[in-house]
Amino acid sequence: MDEEARLGYTEVKIGFVAALVSVILVRAVGEKAAKDLLLTGRLVGAEEAKALGLANRIAPPEKPWRRRRP
Repeated sequence: MDEEARLGYTEVKIGFVAALVSVILVRAVGEKAAKDLLLTGRLVGAEEAKALGLANRIAPPEKPWRRRRP
């Protein structure tokens, strides 16, 4: 994930309910975090997304697709 990227379910701000996505999100991040994201439409940055388990790693913005090899 690009370190400047932000994730969120902003559909809620215009009245849409992410019904199918909510089931998957609850399994991925837990009920409390899923409710927070789905009901507020709040955007999370790369660090928080990684902490929640929504991203595996954070890459510099200029080349997010490249993975560093040991």
